[in-house]
Amino acid sequence: MKSVGIDIGSTSVKVVEVQTSPKGTVATAFKEKQIGQSPGQDLSLEVIEYLRTQAAHYKAEGWTVTMGLRQEYVAVRNRVPV
Repeated sequence: MKSVGIDIGSTSVKVVEVQTSPKGTVATAFKEKQIGQSPGQDLSLEVIEYLRTQAAHYKAEGWTVTMGLRQEYVAVRNRVPV
């Protein structure tokens, strides 16, 4: 199984490719993009553009994607059965 892990932090975006086989798990690639280096650039747009270029390298089938986001960008709602 092939997996891609994406960590969106406050200063960089990290992308790691991991391949799992019967022998174990191996990290096959690691990429890091520093963000916020240009004073006038929007951080959100910078992250979106970088993720767009990275997404072009992966076909939808055959890959599992896991993302890490900062707490302020996540909303959690508990569903209560009625």
